[in-house]
Order: sequence, then structure tokens, then C-alpha cells
Amino acid sequence: MAKGSQASPAQVQKLLDELEVLSQGSFDPRYFQALRDLLEGTGKVQDLNRELQGLTSSTAPKDVARREAILVELRVLSERIGVAATKLQTYSRKPEAQGKAP
Repeated sequence: MAKGSQASPAQVQKLLDELEVLSQGSFDPRYFQALRDLLEGTGKVQDLNRELQGLTSSTAPKDVARREAILVELRVLSERIGVAATKLQTYSRKPEAQGKAP
């Protein structure tokens, strides 16, 4: 089931859940929550982008207002995704020094 970027969010979520179970003790549980936050944020950005593309040629006041609201939502999501990415780096395992005896 190697779909890469074509995998649905549900498929990625399922794989993430399986990976979390398989790696018990190897990663901070917050790492997987940060991954879920990134996945959720990315899905919302994609949905808003599709909606925005459908509104680009319209000059109707309600569509212009919705475009502006979407842009605000995208800025907020961008900040949240940035925070989640920073958390992800914080929670990932630090590589152990090679060749050093304890």
C-alpha cells in the first residue's frame, strides 16, 4: 500500500497509529501527537486551498469575503503548523554519539 503523497489522511493516520504501537518506548508519545497535529493542519490547508481556488475568479461580495476569511485561516494554520513542527523536532530522539563508550 505504498501510495506516498497520494495516501489519504485516514490511511496516513492508520499507519501513524501502527508505527506508534510498534515503537513503544523508542519515541516520546508527544512526538506522535505532534505528527498528528501536522497531519491535521496539512489536511485543513489542502481543503482551504481547494476552496480558495474555486473562489479566485468570483467578484461576488460573499466570495470576496470568504477569500479573505480563508487567507486569515491559512495564516493561523501556518502558525500552528510551525509550532507543531518545532515540537516534533523537540520530541524526536537525539542521535546517540557514535563510538563513545558509556
